[in-house]
Amino acid sequence: MDSSVVHTQVSPLTGLPQASSDDHLVEMWLSKSESDCTRKVYSRVIKRFRLWLGTKRLQQVTALDLLAYQETFKSTWADATCNQHKAAIKSLWTYGCELQYFSFNIPHACYKLRKPRPVTAERILTEEQMQSAIDAEPNPKAKLFLRFLYSTALRVSEALALQWKDFVILGDRVFVQVHHGKGDKFREVGCSALVYMDLWDTKPDSTTPDDKVFKIAYVTAWRWVKASLKRINRPEGSPHWARHAHAVASHRNGADWHSISQQLGHANASFTMDRYGHFTGDHSSDFIEC
Repeated sequence: MDSSVVHTQVSPLTGLPQASSDDHLVEMWLSKSESDCTRKVYSRVIKRFRLWLGTKRLQQVTALDLLAYQETFKSTWADATCNQHKAAIKSLWTYGCELQYFSFNIPHACYKLRKPRPVTAERILTEEQMQSAIDAEPNPKAKLFLRFLYSTALRVSEALALQWKDFVILGDRVFVQVHHGKGDKFREVGCSALVYMDLWDTKPDSTTPDDKVFKIAYVTAWRWVKASLKRINRPEGSPHWARHAHAVASHRNGADWHSISQQLGHANASFTMDRYGHFTGDHSSDFIEC
């Protein structure tokens, strides 16, 4: 026998689907993500989609189904929310195609993600409004949480995932390490030293570095911020408005778009400028009198 011949054994699984059912596929797909937040969001999105499908299996979904499902997106949804739902479905199908569970990536052909529109004026709180919301909050824990969101511009999910070991002190500056931000990306952002010290003062003696900084449910955090904004007659607001306010206020006070982009976790500074630039600096209309 010629010893130079190498025999390669072909796996009996080659060409066969690597998922046994829709539930199995979704379970494996969700387990890929290292971010608890991403898993929760994607799980919620796919659950909504499958409820809409009824008894139809994922392998039976057609392009017409996907286009019809897109019509169920609420008119009040922001572009980012619509993109989130489309991206989750596209991600599931891409994974399913890799496992040969789907023969064709239909969502990739049907769904295009829209570039988010600039943040509109009614979603921007002034520095005075943010400070009024903070000052009027009677719950000390809720007040501190709102201050933290405004100081760091973190998303609520990022703030709730924060552990004490994620704080980094360099001289008189405080940084927060976000390990699983949007898209499972890591970033390091600044935090008000005063907010950090106030947080530290609330820390129980038994706290370990692995403990969560904010031991509250997402719905609790949401209700806290909603209640705070309602007190300043902005009941339609959401926790994300603290993030918007941070971006605009920091630029008006001298921060450059690159640093703001890094703070917010955006892919590039031009995206951040497109989102918020029309609220800062001089406007062409400021120079016209008639």
